[in-house]
Amino acid sequence: MAPEPEPTDIQLIMLALSKERLCVSCLVARTGIPKSRIEEPLMAVGGVLMVRRAVAACEQCSGTTDVFTLV
Repeated sequence: MAPEPEPTDIQLIMLALSKERLCVSCLVARTGIPKSRIEEPLMAVGGVLMVRRAVAACEQCSGTTDVFTLV
C-alpha cells in the first residue's frame, strides 16, 4: 500500500482557514509555510474559494489585525 501524499501548501491553508479566523503569523505557525511564501498559496486558495479578509481578532492569538477565513 502506497503512503499518503504530503498535503500541499494550498491544502494546509484550506484546512487551517476552514476552522478558524487567523492572522498571517498564526497561519504561518499552523501550516509551517514560511512567511515569505504564504502569500502565493493564500492567493491560490482565494482563486478557488472565497477567502474573507477583515480587521478582527485572530481566533488563535486574539490579536486584532488583518485576519483570513474561508466563507
